[in-house]
Amino acid sequence: MAIHVRRKGKLMAERRKRMIISSLLSALTVVILGGLIMYFIVVYFSKEEPAEFITYTPPPENDDIPKPPTEDPSSSRAAAPSPEINPAVIVSTSVSTVVMARVDVDVPDFGVGNGLGEGDGMGFDGSGLGSGTGKGNGKGDGGGKGLNDDVQVVLCLDASGSMDELFVEVSDSLNMLVNTMTRCRLNGKKARVNLGIVVYGQAMDNGAPRVLTPFTTDVKSMRSKLKEIQCDGAVEPCGEVIDFALNNFEWNMRDRSDILKVIFLAGNEEFTQGSLDYRTAMHKAKRKNIIVNTIYCGLPEEVAMSDPQAREWADAASLADGMGLFIAMDGSPAGVPDDAKLLAAAKALWEVPVMAMGGPNAQERCMKEYAQRPAIPKKQGDVNDWLAENSDLLVHSYDWDLVELCRRYEDEFSLELIGGPGNLPKELRGLGPAEAVSRLQDAAETRSKALRTYMNAAGAGTGFCGKALRALRIQAQEKGIELKS
Repeated sequence: MAIHVRRKGKLMAERRKRMIISSLLSALTVVILGGLIMYFIVVYFSKEEPAEFITYTPPPENDDIPKPPTEDPSSSRAAAPSPEINPAVIVSTSVSTVVMARVDVDVPDFGVGNGLGEGDGMGFDGSGLGSGTGKGNGKGDGGGKGLNDDVQVVLCLDASGSMDELFVEVSDSLNMLVNTMTRCRLNGKKARVNLGIVVYGQAMDNGAPRVLTPFTTDVKSMRSKLKEIQCDGAVEPCGEVIDFALNNFEWNMRDRSDILKVIFLAGNEEFTQGSLDYRTAMHKAKRKNIIVNTIYCGLPEEVAMSDPQAREWADAASLADGMGLFIAMDGSPAGVPDDAKLLAAAKALWEVPVMAMGGPNAQERCMKEYAQRPAIPKKQGDVNDWLAENSDLLVHSYDWDLVELCRRYEDEFSLELIGGPGNLPKELRGLGPAEAVSRLQDAAETRSKALRTYMNAAGAGTGFCGKALRALRIQAQEKGIELKS
């Protein structure tokens, strides 16, 4: 009996051991299967939705100046966030942020850049789009500007020994070019614009191109840099210059048909110089939807097309949907404004009366600001430096100027834009609505005439900037962008 009891106990122990092991294996199997099921459920229900953007709008200041109405964002630029939005205040409500459509990228242009927000991202010449964590390192210049621009223009200027006249002309006419560019409007809104400058052909660089100024609208800075250029050398590698401009600016590469991106290449030697075939560079520009206009310096337009070298420049421009332009270089640059006429035109525009809109307190503050405006120079030689500081105010006037608001809206102007007759200036408040609008339209027409006179005096029309603006107007119109004088 004793032996039998011991065998039975041993069998019971082994049976319990097998049951425990079986239970543990079953539990482990359940945990693994449950984990896999949960994983697939989470993956399925957490598929990333398209990024939604929340734009930060600063709280309104305590100010009773009425603001002009803005358009419904859903009515325009639906394909991308508004270019008015600073990337620093874009927030994504999704797992990652994607604001650029897929584009074809040439290998030399590909870089890893700083993303919008934080993240490793795919960037173009040092400006990137990213999602995730960490920081990216980009290549190229540009200072973070350009990704949201509606209008981007790069001037590529030949700084070889025969081109001193070109730099004098561009420097003296730059106010007109930049101020006209900054008047671009897209879908009824002020377009975001930037201009950059490349110089090439200098002996110190063996003719190689370099960025003189990245994208900016700072006329004073650009003029200062232009005046530092010492023209010398002879090599003018046009293909390499175009390729350099494509690679070293933060071009807006979003998939929008209403973005205007233009390169102006100015020079006066054979277009075929350099190790890179210019046709390769032109085709690359076209793939990026960047127009390349050429400006051959040295012959007036009426004789340029009979010159084989000048004709070569015009033919090259057609490869990138550009225009072949010509300017004379005969020692008396037609594009340089006459300081006496420029000063007179600036004074006439500066003296056009302004009218403050809003409540009494706002109007009082505005007129105090107006009284503190800088005095216009008395000497002709000082006009360009003064304009470099104040031309934006001269051309665009004040945010609160009712005359300028009426001029911009033209026939569409109404008192509803300013919140009704109660926000009219005191000199118009006693009039009926129709008479008040009529007085404002008369004042706006006076300002328009003075502005046209100033822009003509600043541009002269037949020089580099005048020809460049003529081409920009045509090319902007094709993109649905309004570029007024």
